[in-house]
Amino acid sequence: MIRLTVISGPDAGKKATFTAKKVLLGRGPNNDFSVRDGLVSQNHADIRWEAGACLFRDLKSRHGSLIRLQGNTLNLHDRDTAKEMALPEQCHIILGETLISVEARESTRPQSSLITVPPTELNEITGVNERVVKRATESLDAVTRRLVMRDPRLVSIFKLARSLNAVTDLDEILPLIAETTFEAFPAANFFAVTIPTEIAGSDELMRPLILRERGKAPSDEQPPLLSQAILKQVYETQEAVLFVRDTSSFVPTESMINARITACVAAPLVGQRKLLGVMQADTRGLGGLFGPDDLDLFTVLASYTAFAIERVNLTRNIYEMFEGVVKLSVRAIEARDPTTSGHSERVADYTTRLALLANNETAGKLAKITFSREEMTELRYGALLHDFGKIGVRECVLMKGTRLREEHLATVRERFETARSNAHNDAFRVALDRGTQLSWEIREVRDYAARIAKRRIDEIDEAEQVIIDNQYGRRLNEATIARIKKIGEMSFCDSTGRIRTLLSPEELEDMLIMQGTLNKSEWVDMRSHARRSREFLSQIPWSDDLAEIPNIAGWHHEKLDGSGYPDGLSGDQIPVTVRMLTVADIFDAMTAADRPYRKAATVERAMQVLQEEADAGLLDNDLVKAFGEGVVPVLVREGRLPEA
Repeated sequence: MIRLTVISGPDAGKKATFTAKKVLLGRGPNNDFSVRDGLVSQNHADIRWEAGACLFRDLKSRHGSLIRLQGNTLNLHDRDTAKEMALPEQCHIILGETLISVEARESTRPQSSLITVPPTELNEITGVNERVVKRATESLDAVTRRLVMRDPRLVSIFKLARSLNAVTDLDEILPLIAETTFEAFPAANFFAVTIPTEIAGSDELMRPLILRERGKAPSDEQPPLLSQAILKQVYETQEAVLFVRDTSSFVPTESMINARITACVAAPLVGQRKLLGVMQADTRGLGGLFGPDDLDLFTVLASYTAFAIERVNLTRNIYEMFEGVVKLSVRAIEARDPTTSGHSERVADYTTRLALLANNETAGKLAKITFSREEMTELRYGALLHDFGKIGVRECVLMKGTRLREEHLATVRERFETARSNAHNDAFRVALDRGTQLSWEIREVRDYAARIAKRRIDEIDEAEQVIIDNQYGRRLNEATIARIKKIGEMSFCDSTGRIRTLLSPEELEDMLIMQGTLNKSEWVDMRSHARRSREFLSQIPWSDDLAEIPNIAGWHHEKLDGSGYPDGLSGDQIPVTVRMLTVADIFDAMTAADRPYRKAATVERAMQVLQEEADAGLLDNDLVKAFGEGVVPVLVREGRLPEA
């Protein structure tokens, strides 16, 4: 028995059952099963029983015949020789634009060699435990080969699965899926992935993420037509569908007619939590068709696509969340010291610019330095978080912009005011004692007291001005140091009659800081931020791609000669990423215009200092040179730095 049913094409719905040994198919009226398809030859093919097997033979037709067998599409097309093959009990054949379902049964017919089932497969079907245990230990390659024997198109699907595991960028994933679709579905000439439109009031329900036509590169020309009717049905029903023109069950839309779409498979992209969009492939411009087995395979491919898109979205969400956490951390650090606001972002920018410059070098020592995209991300985060440890530094140290803390300076100035007030009383007592000895009149005593008081007050005023003028950390010269030491020896008599110095020993130590505003103990606390950065960041469970962030951030004060901190690393112990960060950090610390305790250095002066440190063996000379020649000029052109 041979039963033929036209699924799609001009004669869709036509059925016939034959008990003869041979059935002729074609467009001519003398055929046993004739169709009106213009792409079918007059005498196209025959199906016959021979030696207990059902055979299909293409009779040297003009356009050939396609056989859909277990998901595999075989093309029988030879104008010189009639090609034939054995058929299973059920399959689909495509003649021109006509899709025909074939059922061939004979009670005594043995299994064709094309679809023989090994005994182990039968054991598996009937649930024999021994086979199940054996299959569980079977190698992946063996399983893959066995499945591919059933449908060679699975090779493309397996290859795609492996590729998707290594790609996280949607712009790379979608072209891979389009390429796989064209490879697995020879009849497909167009591929699209669409998602719901976000434009309010738009006539289009779906907008494309990717549009591809077989053999054509993407272009900015007028994009191919999309059938919103198909997309809407699939999206709203969340069911994969097969559309074929000229069938009684589907009336083509104007867009399908204009796009010359003969058949289309479309499947919803269903994620774990929501419907992501629709994936489709169609035959526009070609005469091929799709069958039910195509729809099954396309649905599997759509599930891969949905998983890949969802994974990309999840990765992007995690990245955006992490970006937010990093930026919030930077703001939290800089909120404790507003004078350094923007420092971390600028340092990260300068560092990544230097790394990109090295990546593009083709000659010299820097040509050996290369960074992957993941390493660039790691470097950027390390630079952004290099001062993270400052969150553990005492605020009085972190915010100290003067040699004397604000409250200490206020106490000193009150002491100076007390000394000025007591100067008049002290001067009058001295004048009275002297006047008594010399028998002065009261007027003479007062005049003498006034002269003594003025000299004393002028001396106190001048001393106070020296203290005020040297608060903001500029480097002290020898004369100023001597003057401050002399002020430290000055004393006065307080209201209790106790002799006190104008500066306490601690205040004198702070005023004698050679450069900067931190004394020895405060400097130890401030320097601890590098160690704290590494310790704090090491507690975060970084991925393998970001594992070096704690070291990059924690070592940015190390120097090539071993004089840096916190670990005293030297030479090759310091990674090139850290060396780059160090150059950028020093440069921005010098050129930043928002430090109240000193004026910003010029670009030329900052580069001079960097070069001096490089010449002294503290910094990487090649990186300093590259930074000055390749990064700084670009920053100046962009207006990020002032021109000379």
